[in-house]
Amino acid sequence: MNGITTYKHNNAYITVLLTLIMTVLLSLCLTQIEGTRAGAVRLEAQIKGETAMNSVLAEYHRQLLARYNLFAVDCSYGGRTATPENTAAHLKEYLDLNLNLKDLFLSEYLYRDFLGMKAEKVQIPGVLFLTDRDGKVLRQRCAEAVRDDLFLEDLQLLLDFATVVEAQELESMDIYGAYLEAEQEVESRRKHMVIVDEEEVPVEYNSPFAGVLSELSGNLLNLTVGGEISEKSCEGDALFSDRKKAGQINVGNMEPEKESFPEEATERLLFQGYIGTYFGCYTDPLEGTALDYEMEHLLCGKRDDRRDFLGTLERLYALRSAIDYICIRSDAGKRAAAEALAVVLAFLVLTPELEEVFREVILLGWSLVEAAGDVKTLCKGGKVPFWKGEGSWGSSLESAMSGAVTEGRSEGGLDYEAYLQIFLFLMGAEKLTDRVADLMEANIRQTPGNAGFRMDGCIDRFEAQIRFDSAGGQVSLTRIRGYD
Repeated sequence: MNGITTYKHNNAYITVLLTLIMTVLLSLCLTQIEGTRAGAVRLEAQIKGETAMNSVLAEYHRQLLARYNLFAVDCSYGGRTATPENTAAHLKEYLDLNLNLKDLFLSEYLYRDFLGMKAEKVQIPGVLFLTDRDGKVLRQRCAEAVRDDLFLEDLQLLLDFATVVEAQELESMDIYGAYLEAEQEVESRRKHMVIVDEEEVPVEYNSPFAGVLSELSGNLLNLTVGGEISEKSCEGDALFSDRKKAGQINVGNMEPEKESFPEEATERLLFQGYIGTYFGCYTDPLEGTALDYEMEHLLCGKRDDRRDFLGTLERLYALRSAIDYICIRSDAGKRAAAEALAVVLAFLVLTPELEEVFREVILLGWSLVEAAGDVKTLCKGGKVPFWKGEGSWGSSLESAMSGAVTEGRSEGGLDYEAYLQIFLFLMGAEKLTDRVADLMEANIRQTPGNAGFRMDGCIDRFEAQIRFDSAGGQVSLTRIRGYD
């Protein structure tokens, strides 16, 4: 009996021990399973979240990429309202699609969702638009788009010329105004002439350049271009710069992740190279644009091809007049020819004291006629050197006085677009970038489905905050994604 009793006690002890062991093992297994599920939830949150954010970035604006080689998410998605909340809704939609099992074959019968995850809260608290930081983001992205395709040396040469224009104040030199003042001085001093010998009657004075310059001052367009010009206009359109002035643009709250160009000058050079690549002008217009003369608009800002082109011609004529005047004065042969003619004029009108004034009239008038020929050369696709030397002159003193506006003979030098680039270098970066954004908007709005396109609705980077609820609790995920 004692043996049987002892046996029964041992069995009971073993049973209790095994029960305790099983309890511990099951607790350990369940803990490991729960820990594994929690780890799986975190991993799934990271994978699904980043996949959804990449899907949002994959919705980059197709026309912006095709036309301007820029990646950005249009947060209006073809509508009229461009807000980050629209992008947050798209992100939520992608998360829901990634978390459900409906796309699996016989998902209701063959699979079971052990995680039970749902994206309960999706926010985009941080965003960076292309137009942020006074256009800094847009300039940087444009520069990156052409950094491997352009030669900085060519652009640097144009920047050097722009520096000369600014340093020597060439644009502020009013050659035509100086010519008129010199002519007025001649007339004023001749009125007060004292004729000593009545037998010596001075000949009537007529300015050698009066005819051609009066015609140029009122008819520069026909004398230099001669043909019809575009009449396109987008003056009535509400574009980026208009909304910016009214304080109605989207402004982000994030900083660019990194500076692509350590030097501001390099970025500016490439940005202007980008403009020359993706925008047209009078001598090289592009198809499908709101304005034919896009670079002229960047310079003048009139949103009207005729007015922008006329403004560009006047500015180009004024610059070339100043440069040609400096070059003519520096040319010994041309200065000698002007002095010889001045002596003759002073002798004929019996006013030798006006010899120096006559010389100035001739030099100024010659420069103005030569500059008209330069503009004509440039508008016809030719080139004009910035500084002229032997063999690059279009007119002689005789042809200039005859009123002939002749094209230059130089095969080297700068073309029309290069001179426009010089002017653009002299503009403030912010104003230039605003006008670039205007043109991008105007052109993309002409494409189907983009009537409400806004550059300040184009997202470059965004921060997403996602809260996942699951059977094992909550998981939060914060990530920043963009096109850097």
